[in-house]
Amino acid sequence: MHTSEDANGPAGQEPAAGGDTPPVPPLLPPGVIVPAGGGRATRWVPLVVAGAAGVAAAVNGFPDGGNGPWWFLGGFALGLNLSTLLFVALAQPAGTGLLTLSVGVGPRLGSAVVRGVMVTLRPVPVLLLVPHLAFLDRPGLPRWMRLTTAARLLVLVGVSAVLIASGGDGLRLAGYGCAAFTVMLLVLNPRGATSAWSLLFRPHRNDGTPRLAEWVFDPASLAAVRAMSAGRLDEARRALDAAAPYAGQRRRAVTAVLAWAEGRLDEAAHQAMELYADSEAAELKAAALRLYALTLADGAAAGLWAPEVVLPQIGAVRTALQSRPVPGGLSDLTAMEALLRGDMARAQRLAAGAARVAPDALGRAAALATRAMALSLLRRPGKAQDLLARARELTPGLHRIAVAENRLRP
Repeated sequence: MHTSEDANGPAGQEPAAGGDTPPVPPLLPPGVIVPAGGGRATRWVPLVVAGAAGVAAAVNGFPDGGNGPWWFLGGFALGLNLSTLLFVALAQPAGTGLLTLSVGVGPRLGSAVVRGVMVTLRPVPVLLLVPHLAFLDRPGLPRWMRLTTAARLLVLVGVSAVLIASGGDGLRLAGYGCAAFTVMLLVLNPRGATSAWSLLFRPHRNDGTPRLAEWVFDPASLAAVRAMSAGRLDEARRALDAAAPYAGQRRRAVTAVLAWAEGRLDEAAHQAMELYADSEAAELKAAALRLYALTLADGAAAGLWAPEVVLPQIGAVRTALQSRPVPGGLSDLTAMEALLRGDMARAQRLAAGAARVAPDALGRAAALATRAMALSLLRRPGKAQDLLARARELTPGLHRIAVAENRLRP
């Protein structure tokens, strides 16, 4: 792990890029970095599934014809999709709002804005819906989340019990698969504030304050995120500018992301590190670290900081997060890192993949701009211009597009 002293001397020293550029914000000490959520709880997932399959086989026996495992996996998928559908159906009474929604998983086939929400169609129906939900600032949020989580689990238990009691070998195995998912839902990341276990049994801290507090969005932040996801940066700016002051961490996070998108990179980098230091949830720490590294990468691409100054910090963040699930993923960051290291072939390949799986218009436009920068240096300006035109349609005003355009100028 590198600190600011590793990269450019004592903290606060001007970077090698020269001019009046600001110093690179220092990375926090190595011992402070906490990777994204999952950890030990994630390692329980295959054990739960394998254990449940073993119990099912011992009690029920696999049906003839070798289809038993498929019945079990089908039941597991049923539980996963049923849980997600219930989560979406109970969003309003639970006190959550929809930020983005994917139908299916895999590469993007197309997208549209439906009632202010970016909806993306993907080809693989393993998951029918993949919602990105936000907790809303409303009275009694922990109580409502507890009730709706309990309702979701009760439905899953009921469906599992009905299938197991059905009498058919295949349906019984499907019931065991659904039950396995239900158990997994409870044991997955039990210490996380948004896990089913915490929502049911630990909705408050020891001092009585909600453990969900740092996850809560006010209406202006929700509107700004929806607008940014749809590629409308001006609308996001208006939503935040017109809103009353709000001290929640999600407002700060949304403001930092918008600062990155608009090109106020020094401001965004400092805000990201403040969020990292102030957040308790590992997932939110990971998201802040990712934003910090993306901001440094964009700054180097724009000439704000020298690549050799920021690459140690970017590499440190990527190393800390690459083995963990990170909100937004790491493919675009890895593509930008390859670009700064001069590996244009790898950068354009990674950016193409990032564009295919990007969760929203903002992420897709950023990845397309990264790919355009790499292609311009691979002497393919025509293709790069086409990608930039698509990026401008997706997210007009994105700073990275302007950086790419500058690189394409004679």
